[in-house]
Amino acid sequence: VPDETPYVQVAVNAACDGDTIYVRPDTYYENLRVEKNGLTIKGAPGSKPSEVIIDGGGRGTVVYVTQVKAFTIDGLTLQNAGRDNNPEKNTGLHIDARWKTDALVKNLIIKDNGFGLVIWHADDRTVTLKNNLIINNRYDGIVNANTNPARLDVINNTIANNGRYGYTDDKRESLETNAIVLKNNIISGNGGAGVYVYESEYRLFNYNNLWQNIGGAFIKYRGGVAGINTSFTPENSINLKLDPLFVSATDFHLRSTSPMINAGDPAIK
Repeated sequence: VPDETPYVQVAVNAACDGDTIYVRPDTYYENLRVEKNGLTIKGAPGSKPSEVIIDGGGRGTVVYVTQVKAFTIDGLTLQNAGRDNNPEKNTGLHIDARWKTDALVKNLIIKDNGFGLVIWHADDRTVTLKNNLIINNRYDGIVNANTNPARLDVINNTIANNGRYGYTDDKRESLETNAIVLKNNIISGNGGAGVYVYESEYRLFNYNNLWQNIGGAFIKYRGGVAGINTSFTPENSINLKLDPLFVSATDFHLRSTSPMINAGDPAIK
């Protein structure tokens, strides 16, 4: 795109299972629906995520993925979904994983939507969210809903200035130990808690930096009943509360003096 068609959706519809669609720098005003198994959508070689923009035009979810067993998206900006409090219809990227979807989501900018990224029913599957910038969404940055994943890795992301939670999930006792892993993330300046979860067991939070989230750093709840939210400190982990020193309020690169540089898990590249 646009060499063979000016529309990303047309390329998706024409693709075969397992194909890769390369998207050249431009702004594409579309709301994509992906139902091809094993599809990869990525920015063209040499492009930057900020140059390859899918803009939902305020009309609804920018990329909706459903009825697939595997999906990869890499190197784009997803912006301007609807802004209402509806995580199915107003999200930058919505993955409906009820069809046992393994997903890799990396190198994206997800901004200015109702919700940033929603994972729905990824039971017994592997989902990886890596090297993404998730900012300025009206409600939550990442929502992991109704999901008991075999593995959810949230690694090396910057989740900042979202109107409510940075990361939230509602998984309970049936979750396997450390099935959800948050590592090397900067979670900063969100309007609610940085991390808001149902209890804190069975999750690994390590090498994250949580800074000036209005609702607190790590908050757990039971059943959403008002008045019983409590803060917690993840056990056997290293998490920081330091100013990440972004370049500016709108530029989320790190200054050369940022304490985040080389502060993450050395085992993760």
